[in-house]
Amino acid sequence: MRPNLALSLSTEEVVLYVSTDEGWQRLGRVSIAGRDLGLQMAVLKRIAQSYSDSPGLDTLLCVPADQVLWKRLGADGVGGDPAAVRAHVIRAIGSATPCAAD
Repeated sequence: MRPNLALSLSTEEVVLYVSTDEGWQRLGRVSIAGRDLGLQMAVLKRIAQSYSDSPGLDTLLCVPADQVLWKRLGADGVGGDPAAVRAHVIRAIGSATPCAAD
């Protein structure tokens, strides 16, 4: 089942869309740099709720490719122990991004 809502994220804005027979129609837009971001996002959520078919707000999330980290990890001697694999992944992500991986 395809969600009837989509949320498009970028470094500049968040845009909410609804699926119609004619395609995706924009319902609202919030500027990341705008004032009262929390309030504006709350308004966008209320708009989404009014168009949602489900109480959980099933929504397609669209993230720009330049905001996705694609990284291939080698085994580097890591065995099958889940804790060792997790630690290996956290180290690899931590060295590739300023965000905390935990």
